Amino acid sequence: MSSILARVGDKWTVLIVVLLGDGPKRFNEIKRLVGGISQRMLTFTLRGLEARRIGDADGLSNHSTACGL
Repeated sequence: MSSILARVGDKWTVLIVVLLGDGPKRFNEIKRLVGGISQRMLTFTLRGLEARRIGDADGLSNHSTACGL
């Protein structure tokens, strides 16, 4: 468990991982559910998860993306 927390560390990442544990969600849905996170920080956090291979982003069309674990 401590190795997982070391990888996801900050508060936004933990909240997002918990939300995505229920299945893929769209970017704006995550932003609405988290509340108080800027678009920039959400993008940064999701990219970090994807880079660490904790999450992935599947393009559904040119304008919408689903994010999941």
